[in-house]
Amino acid sequence: MKGNERLHKKWLDWCVSGVELSGAAIVKLFQWASSRPDMFGEDFCKLFCKLQDETTPHGFGHTEKLMEEAFGRGWKEVIDMDSQSPILGSGCIGQVYKGRMKDTKKVVAVKVLHPNIQSGIAADIDILRSGARLLNMYVKNAKWLNCPGMVEEFNALLSEQLDLRNEAANLEQFRTNFSDDETVIFPQLMLPARANVMVEEYIDGDHLNDFLAKNKGNKALKNKVCESGIRVVCKMIFDHNFVHGDVHPGNILFTKEAPGVEPKMVLLDTGIARRFTKHDHEILVGVLTSFINGSGKKAAEYLIKDSLASQSSPPVGVEGFTKVLDDMCEQAKRDHSFFDSIGNYVSTICNAAAKHQVMMNQGFVSIALTVRVMEGVALALNREAEIWRVANGIILQAKAKSFLGKNVYDE
Repeated sequence: MKGNERLHKKWLDWCVSGVELSGAAIVKLFQWASSRPDMFGEDFCKLFCKLQDETTPHGFGHTEKLMEEAFGRGWKEVIDMDSQSPILGSGCIGQVYKGRMKDTKKVVAVKVLHPNIQSGIAADIDILRSGARLLNMYVKNAKWLNCPGMVEEFNALLSEQLDLRNEAANLEQFRTNFSDDETVIFPQLMLPARANVMVEEYIDGDHLNDFLAKNKGNKALKNKVCESGIRVVCKMIFDHNFVHGDVHPGNILFTKEAPGVEPKMVLLDTGIARRFTKHDHEILVGVLTSFINGSGKKAAEYLIKDSLASQSSPPVGVEGFTKVLDDMCEQAKRDHSFFDSIGNYVSTICNAAAKHQVMMNQGFVSIALTVRVMEGVALALNREAEIWRVANGIILQAKAKSFLGKNVYDE
């Protein structure tokens, strides 16, 4: 039996190693998937969750080379860090060391890119492009989900991560957006970022699984933190129009506080962030507002109108698509928990779009997939999280602002 167990463990280790060797883009997909035990199962998520921040690290020689390129040969006079410094995490793009500023003695987190990361991502994206083309060729109605468009958007997001100055700019934007919100923390930059190196403040905290284990019996605290997290995400999407696109458990910490003090959520790794055009944001807000108001027909109108604008011929199944969305709202009126799982309505809408040949808005699909990853975190904190109850007010406010022309877009 023990021999079989060892063989089984070795086989599982090979599976994880195989994904790692597949490249950064594939690892990123598995990072997101491993945050959803409700979709992929507990065993799958336990196996691949190490990819969130425990991929095989590169050697310190590469790190030294990048530090010298970034800060010159005297970089060790600026940051106290060597081959014995703890590695706080290693992901698909880079790894993070714990260091200390020489002048202030302040503890910092130093992020450096992995070697050969650019060429690895390019190869991964070529594979995904081929897969998307095959889906369009051989899977009935798959083209209406615009898989090639999804791959190109994924490529654009990953490519931005290859220059850590983009991550630094995103971090500064998030810090500005949430400067008056005491429930969430974004680390402060300690030095101007370079393309391959970024230095930010170190925040001591518990990762999601450790936080859950530490507060296993404190349901009230977990529910409160969960609600705060949902509100933060909704603000990103509907109020700020600037969304953290990589909120998996490996990128979340909870501050260590004294008993009775509510911990704050710390969001890390802002390399993937998305801002919507006015057109896409109005569709997103319009569809969700229609669901809140119980009008599946109105939600369908938004998506069908967008489909008409993106293809030469009208959708062939307008009535069928409208009926599916209207039936969703009718079901939600009978079962008030229906919309509490974002997966319920996203899957239904995408399946209906493929079946009735309605070209899905790429922005809507992108944010829906992002939110599904975020939903996994919320459900880990509270299996009965009432996402819509928290989100409704923020979405309706966004609709009112849109009507008054007060939204901020980037076109």
